Amino acid sequence: MKYTQFLLVMFTCASFILAAFYVGKWNQPKASSHKHLVSQIPYKIIAARESNVWLTNNDTQQKRLLTGMIVTTASTNEEYELIAQQIQYKFKNKNLDSIELTVHNPNDRTLEEDIEYMPVSKAVLKISYTSLGQEELQLPRNQNYLIEINQ
Repeated sequence: MKYTQFLLVMFTCASFILAAFYVGKWNQPKASSHKHLVSQIPYKIIAARESNVWLTNNDTQQKRLLTGMIVTTASTNEEYELIAQQIQYKFKNKNLDSIELTVHNPNDRTLEEDIEYMPVSKAVLKISYTSLGQEELQLPRNQNYLIEINQ
């Protein structure tokens, strides 16, 4: 009788330990979908600068803005969306209201100037983190970034 009680207690404990292990594995955060994006679309942010900017419709309130340029070989709207998602994830906890970055091709050495990028931008990425940034960029409520492709 004591042997069967011992086995029953052991199996019960083992079941609880296995259940806790599986629940713990199941509740762990999954690998971020942004981690695989970083290696897919290469880009480089240059001339980035944070500043406080007065709102266009309100001269008593400012927003925290990051401006700069992105140098990349990406050329499609889908690639720009992936880059916007990567940047949105990268600057998520940086106390910004919004980000505005112009997208440029790398210098193909047709210019004699020694700069990293071609002067003409091919797109503008606008990313908002707060309702203030979203309102200023005039984004719909469920959208956090906007891509404007230059023609």
